Amino acid sequence: MQGSNLEHLLDKAKEHEKKYSWLQAAECYKKASELTLDEKDFLKTVDFQDKTSFSFYKAAFQAQSNIEFKERMKLAIQEYQNEITILGQLKEDNKQLRIKRITALIAYIRSWLEEAPKERKKLLDEWWTIENQVLEAYESVGDVHSVGLVCTDLIEFSQYIRYWLSDSSEAVIMEKESLRLA
Repeated sequence: MQGSNLEHLLDKAKEHEKKYSWLQAAECYKKASELTLDEKDFLKTVDFQDKTSFSFYKAAFQAQSNIEFKERMKLAIQEYQNEITILGQLKEDNKQLRIKRITALIAYIRSWLEEAPKERKKLLDEWWTIENQVLEAYESVGDVHSVGLVCTDLIEFSQYIRYWLSDSSEAVIMEKESLRLA
């Protein structure tokens, strides 16, 4: 019974993603992670929590108000923190890299909630530094898929916000970094 419920939730989540209905996708993935947590399938749980976090993050940009935006960003952070908690209990080889990457993503999302430009820039620099450390680690172990994901995030997220908080000399450096990553 649980398997068919899980399949149904995942099918619905994918349908919502295709329609860019991120809030509904997040709710489906959240329910899926709760099901797998009950079944003690912790690897699936962290994967679904990751998808939940990402969906809440995307849903934030569809918010109708600043309050809604902040609430959804906070939900994304909360799910990432839950993922770190469960990952910390697992005996998985690359869990420290995953935890480090999630820590970077939390810093990035927090930057969206920070109103002081100096503090926002500090969070973005923290995110950039950690993500590049993670990138180097994935490159050293030959995990091409994860390298691609991190590079995509570094390029995409830099264009969204990091670039706009920089002066012209930093912007030139960031453009060169983005080209290197591409």
